[in-house]
Amino acid sequence: MRIETERLVLVHPCRNEDRRNSFELWGIYIEPLMQDRGIGKQLMGYCEEIARERGYSENVLWVLRENGKSRRFYEKQGYVPDGSEIYMEKIDAVEIRYGKPLLLFPI
Repeated sequence: MRIETERLVLVHPCRNEDRRNSFELWGIYIEPLMQDRGIGKQLMGYCEEIARERGYSENVLWVLRENGKSRRFYEKQGYVPDGSEIYMEKIDAVEIRYGKPLLLFPI
């Protein structure tokens, strides 16, 4: 089976023991030709809306430390690093966790 998509977002309750009341963005993908058109911002908003509907008060995500473009994007959406890091031995890279408190009624 082959699935073609221009955009994709994967979300789920957070896997981390210290963030049981958080929702987690597991992955976001936007075809490079479709980037810089506001699609990522819409997908992030959708993820946050799902989290609020399910009663979560925070959204978290993990991003590779070296992925400056994605980190800048998340920071523009209000996410901040919370100090947690994981070394990913298989890919010899470090992931850092970002979080964002969710307002019950976004502005």
